[in-house]
Amino acid sequence: MENETTFFGAYAQMWSGIFDYSGVSNRKQYWYPFILHVVVALLAAGLLFCSLLVEKGGLFFSLAAFVLIGYLTLSILPWIALTIRRLRDSGRSGWWTLLALVLGVGMIALLILCTSASTIYHIGNGDFNPVNNEIECVYGPPEMFDPAQNELEEVYGPPEMLDPSAAPEEEPDEDFNANENLPEPIYGPPEMMEQE
Repeated sequence: MENETTFFGAYAQMWSGIFDYSGVSNRKQYWYPFILHVVVALLAAGLLFCSLLVEKGGLFFSLAAFVLIGYLTLSILPWIALTIRRLRDSGRSGWWTLLALVLGVGMIALLILCTSASTIYHIGNGDFNPVNNEIECVYGPPEMFDPAQNELEEVYGPPEMLDPSAAPEEEPDEDFNANENLPEPIYGPPEMMEQE
């Protein structure tokens, strides 16, 4: 079972996968950093607004806002890689990331695509994508399951044993008497079963 994704774990994975365009990222790994970046962007906008309103100390607000804006600018590269991984996890091509170039509507459409559920299921060391029907053979190579190549073993015996017409007729036992060979009582001796 995979480890549960934490908020800071997802953020660390975003930065560690800055050049990973071939993996996958689930919804938590995508949306936790997204929430953090929205908060940082709102904080930067608030600091810029405060720098315009405050005459004294406006320089401090401006510098703090530009530091946050610089951070957001630096996070563009890992954000692109994270978005590509998220799209791949939802069964889409990473090229859908180019929607972000369409101002306004493209970014909204891209975020909607990133809300899709995962289509990649992690089985053992391999990934199963039902969209592409790609799965590692967990029970063996496919040729093992081809009935033309692999005849079933006779699990009940050779075929002549299962053919009733091939079985020799048994002669009845002359010493057998159905009245004499009664089954033994299973609940106790007969006297216990007699009604009073």
